[in-house]
Amino acid sequence: MTTPATADWALPKPGGPEPDSESLWQRISAWWAEFSLQTKLLAIATLVVSLVMTGITFLALNGIQRDAVMNDTRYARDLGLLLAGNVTELVAQGQDRELADVAE
Repeated sequence: MTTPATADWALPKPGGPEPDSESLWQRISAWWAEFSLQTKLLAIATLVVSLVMTGITFLALNGIQRDAVMNDTRYARDLGLLLAGNVTELVAQGQDRELADVAE
């Protein structure tokens, strides 16, 4: 039954539960109960730190994106006003050559 490539700890335990006899929640509870308190606390602390860092990263990137959108909007508005001011003056004076230069 045992091949040289399979470790003893990787084999199913004899007399173990049938795969469909217990609910998923009971199997997870039994699996979790096998760990020591130190391992459980380490796993929970790792999960909490991971969630906190994910939240901080999300909020930071969200703020950066919001600022970038605001700056783009301001830049586009200012550029539009500048071009509109120049174009209206050139059109009013009939300077088509300079108008073509502005359009480029």
